[in-house]
Amino acid sequence: MSIEKQSIFWVTVLTLIILSLWLLQAVLLPFVLGATIAYLLDPLVERLDKWGINRALSTILILTVSFAVFVLIVALIVPALYNELRALIEALPEYIEKAKAFILPYIDIIKEKTGLESQRDIIAILYEQKATAFKASNTVLNGLAAGGSSLVTLLSIIALTPLSAYFFIKEWPRIMAYLEQLLPRAHEKTLKMLLNKMHNIVSGFIRGQLMVAFFLAIFYAIALKLAGLQYGVIIGLSAGFLSIIPMLGAIGGLIAATATAWLTTFEFGYTGLIAGIFIFGQILEGNFLTPKLVGDQVGLHPLWVIFAVMAGGALMGLAGMFLAVPIAAIIGVLIGFAISQYKATPLYTGKTKAVKKAPTKAAKKKTPQKSA
Repeated sequence: MSIEKQSIFWVTVLTLIILSLWLLQAVLLPFVLGATIAYLLDPLVERLDKWGINRALSTILILTVSFAVFVLIVALIVPALYNELRALIEALPEYIEKAKAFILPYIDIIKEKTGLESQRDIIAILYEQKATAFKASNTVLNGLAAGGSSLVTLLSIIALTPLSAYFFIKEWPRIMAYLEQLLPRAHEKTLKMLLNKMHNIVSGFIRGQLMVAFFLAIFYAIALKLAGLQYGVIIGLSAGFLSIIPMLGAIGGLIAATATAWLTTFEFGYTGLIAGIFIFGQILEGNFLTPKLVGDQVGLHPLWVIFAVMAGGALMGLAGMFLAVPIAAIIGVLIGFAISQYKATPLYTGKTKAVKKAPTKAAKKKTPQKSA
């Protein structure tokens, strides 16, 4: 099969896969979650399998322990989060009034710069922008939730996720063996090299970034609580969780924490202390956590990850956000491979390969004959 026909075939297959994922996005989330859990826990099951434990039994054991730990963490965290969130909702009108009182002295300056006639015009614009922000937030949230709430209820997700995770883990070796058999024999070595590189990037990033996020969530929650910040637990845990996406947790947490510190105290020193916690957290992450837990060979730039997650969420909701990092890794590896192939061509080097000319008849006649 020519290169052109192979390219058409694989582009068609990729298009059909993407189209299927898009059409099935409403029912995809439990299975994406199950596959993600299986991918993360499979190394533990493989280790138990080497110890002679039946794979089905080891799968049940690992899943049971994992879900028990998850439920325990939720049971410990949710009450504190609920109390802080309820207090935040109750205090929100007061904070809005404080922010309004803080802004009012500067309205005259804004009026001079913008040419608006009265304070009412400025306040009206602020309220209009607030309404626009709320509308945009609702649009984003509805878009992200569309993949999980249109046809699949929360109950079905809770029921199907452990079930799909169990079958994915139990059948993982067979799935991998079957997919390996589908590789074109002529390009098997190259494709295995690319797939192995994709696996290393995805596994290194996901497992490493999850551990980084876990440590940062604990650090931020404890540090903000000790600093006496109101709603410090919920802000710290949220910032740590969002750190799964590089830089997003730190930036979001810094804005939320410093705004809360300023609105509750109006003290520059205390606000600076809260900001210092996040700066120290970033130093800790950049110099110790990420190099040790994620490594330098992952090859996923933070901006590329943020773009992929946002694009996945916009196109396919929550399921798209979970699929974003693997797809970003696959695209990154394929682009890197394509660039390496391009650099080996005359189009990049500017050199053409020398073509060996066939010997002429005269040269053939001059060639001495070997004696019998």
